[in-house]
Formats: sequence, C-alpha cells, structure tokens
Amino acid sequence: MFHYVEDKEFLRRVRGVCGELMQDFCHTLKDAYDIGANFCLVGSGARNLIVQNASEPIDLDYNLEIDRCVDFEDCRAIKACAKKAFDKALAMHGWGHCEDSTSALTTKRRYFTHGNRTAFSIDVCIVAADEDGQTARLIHEKTGYVLDDRYYWNIAPHSAQIREKADCIKKSGQWADVREQYLRLKNMYMMRNDRSHPSFVCYIEAVNNVYCAAADRRRRPIWGMTAEPRTRAKAAPPFCRRSVLPPALSFCRFSILPICLCLNRCARQGTAGRPYKQKSCGKSVLSAAFLYFFKKAWVRRPSARRESCRRPG
Repeated sequence: MFHYVEDKEFLRRVRGVCGELMQDFCHTLKDAYDIGANFCLVGSGARNLIVQNASEPIDLDYNLEIDRCVDFEDCRAIKACAKKAFDKALAMHGWGHCEDSTSALTTKRRYFTHGNRTAFSIDVCIVAADEDGQTARLIHEKTGYVLDDRYYWNIAPHSAQIREKADCIKKSGQWADVREQYLRLKNMYMMRNDRSHPSFVCYIEAVNNVYCAAADRRRRPIWGMTAEPRTRAKAAPPFCRRSVLPPALSFCRFSILPICLCLNRCARQGTAGRPYKQKSCGKSVLSAAFLYFFKKAWVRRPSARRESCRRPG
C-alpha cells in the first residue's frame, strides 16, 4: 500500500538533485532542438504528494509541458527530441540513459550514500495544453516494430483549469482533502493492477473530486426550501413568484407567502362549493384564507400518517 514520505530532509535533497537535472533538460531541449518547455512536479510543485509503496523506491513524477514547437502534430519527432535532450542532461550529472515507456521517460534508480538510502527515480510525462485549456499527454503506443509504433496526444479527462482549481483549494485550506483523495486513488488503482492511471491522472481526479465536493457544499437552496422532484405544476401568480419578490422578504416566507397563495386561490375559486363567495368583502376573504391556511399547513392528517406506517403486504 502507498503511503506519504515523511522524511522532509530526504525529500529536500531529492527535489534539489532532480530539479537541477530537469532545468538542464529544458535548457538542452531549447538550445539543441528549439523546443520551449517548462517542468513542474505533479500538482504544480505540491511537494506533499510524493508517495512510497512500503519500502520500495520512490518515483518523482514531473510534467514537461511543451509550450513552443515547430509542429505539435509531429509527435514522433517531439518524443525523439525529448529523449535525446534528456539523455544529454542525465549524462551531465553522471546518470545513465532513460527508458522510453508508453507515457513517460523513466530514469535509472539512484540513492544517496549518506543519510536515507531509499532509491529514487524520475518519471517525466510530456504534456501540452490545447485551446480549451485541457492537458494532453504524449503517448507512445508500442507494437513490437519501431516503424509501426503510434505516437499521439491523449487528452486527460476533466483536466481543464486544473491549476486554477488547485489554487482555489489551497486558498480555502482544503489541500489535506486532496492528499487523502490522491492516496486513496493510488492505492485503488494499484490493487486493481491498473497501469493506465499514472500519478498525473490520479492528481487530476483528486483535485476534481475535492473541488466539486466543495462547490456542492457552497450551494444553498433558494428561500430555504428543499429541492423537490421536477413535476409539472401550475405556474405561481405574478406577485408570488420568487423572481419578483425582493430578497428582503425572505424572512416572511413561512407567513406572508402562504397567505398570499391562499388569497389568490380564494379569489380564483369563487363560489365553487366554498363557504365564501366571490362578491364577499375583503374581511371574509381574508378569514377564509386564514382558515384554509391553518387547515392545510397545521392540521395533521391521521389517516395519511397511519397509511405511511403500514407494513407492506
């Protein structure tokens, strides 16, 4: 099972070494292949999302975001240039060549000779943002024959405005919920042996789950009324519609509004079998409205309650 790495000194050293290497990677990619890119840890530098499976080596997941390129559609050339530039940067730091996996460039494992000797490696996922703000990953689909391999951009689901959502969550002090969701998703996909959900996808899901839950909590029903099933009902009179009444009258929704509805109903029904007449004075109409209101709103119906408590069969 995955758990968060708590050794802060070890994480500081690992991030320092990997950060310098990634900087050289971006510089080499720009100077040698004229490709502009920037890098960040998964979660826009959220250092608290580094997990470890028991005592196994840890992986630092970086996103290499391509923001300038001659042809974004030439995915094969982008992946080849990125691999060559990464190998050059690794050689500058004494590391071996990287491996080209389906959705990332993976380095060999390294460890410190002093202090925490936990091995670590780097996974670099090549990404780009489209016009709608969605993030797409560069996928290398291997077929067994190099010439037949497919390279394409795969849009990560629900990735639009992921950075803005993460910033809102951090400002509201709910980043601990993202950590909890992220760890739960990592363990869930590991137990399913699902390798199609890398850390970046798990991070997007965690941020979206927390953001949507917070948005649902912020919603409040209008007029303090609970939502009811959508049924086809008669339209309310003009003076009783919620869009017409000012917000200042919200305090009297349990008194004035029902009376207004009853008055309107009394005026419309007239002499249709009611104890009041259409030509009666305003006092009689008001009295009838009060009687009707108390009958409908306050008098309990024992038969309905007995029926609701009846056992089935």
